[in-house]
Amino acid sequence: PFNNSTTIQFSLPKETEFNLSIYNIKGEQIETLFEGIKKAGYHKVNWNTNQPSGIYFAKFSSENQIKTIRMIFLK
Repeated sequence: PFNNSTTIQFSLPKETEFNLSIYNIKGEQIETLFEGIKKAGYHKVNWNTNQPSGIYFAKFSSENQIKTIRMIFLK
């Protein structure tokens, strides 16, 4: 759980076209945190939000992989 701000951490094995987007529980995309080319390595992205409390999903998309994590936002 987090309150107004959280840090999303991830690593990439090689430089790749990358997208990190946030979705609400209805599956609606509410924000894109990064879109473009990311270098290989460990990365951190901050998400500051004024959304209502609830469950959100961070979707990581690269050239050959998609991963989704669940986050709980509490005000």
